[in-house]
Amino acid sequence: MPHRSRQHAKFVSRAFSTSDAVNDAQFPARQRLKTEQIVSTQLFRDWIVSPSSAKLLVKWDTHKPRTIAGTSPLSVFCTTIARALQTKESFVSLLWFCGRHVDADQPVEHLGAIPMLFSLIDQLLRQHPFEMRPLHQEISLEGLQNKSVDALTKLLGWLVRRLPRTVTVVCIIDGVALFERDEFLEYSLTIFGSILGLTVDQSVAASVKVLFTSIPGPEYVQVAFENENVILNVDSLPHMSWAPNDERISRTLEEQLVEE
Repeated sequence: MPHRSRQHAKFVSRAFSTSDAVNDAQFPARQRLKTEQIVSTQLFRDWIVSPSSAKLLVKWDTHKPRTIAGTSPLSVFCTTIARALQTKESFVSLLWFCGRHVDADQPVEHLGAIPMLFSLIDQLLRQHPFEMRPLHQEISLEGLQNKSVDALTKLLGWLVRRLPRTVTVVCIIDGVALFERDEFLEYSLTIFGSILGLTVDQSVAASVKVLFTSIPGPEYVQVAFENENVILNVDSLPHMSWAPNDERISRTLEEQLVEE
């Protein structure tokens, strides 16, 4: 494996540790089978293979699955997808679990959407080299030092706009409805909107793929997906009888990317 792939795999593995704390076998097989089917749907395929930027919301409204320590079968699905992309030289994977950052017992600096923004920026900086010297000409360094949401969202956009068209950024955020709670709403909608805005920003050369997952479906964020009919409801997927297998997800994704 090339040096970049080794470094990427090492970083992504560390990013996944929050989800790995929960064994996917702890979730009921029928619920894991539901998430396996997502990757075979036309909506998912269109999202991942489209040469242009795209967004997709996967929600689970009724017959909600089991959750353990802020993660669910959808969290495991997100991890599997990001792992399947981690050795692809042209992909940059950004991953965040909202369910790990809503517990009031945690330090305040770990809660809500601002830490998410820091993490996405950090993941991007670790996976791609950037020339940072022009930064001060466009973004307030004082704002960054003061952790201004405006400055941080501008920084994320600034970085993404400097990626070449040969790169595909896949931003996966699990549990978005949790950040619609009153205590997080002030910043979360602004940050979610900024991330989604990158999929339609004509100044972005790279392909930006945004995947939001949510149990239940989000109230406010969902509006951004409704007009384009890019909402997949897990409840609508059929029940299957075979045993769950995460490798099946990876194989299906690999086949789709090869076909592309």
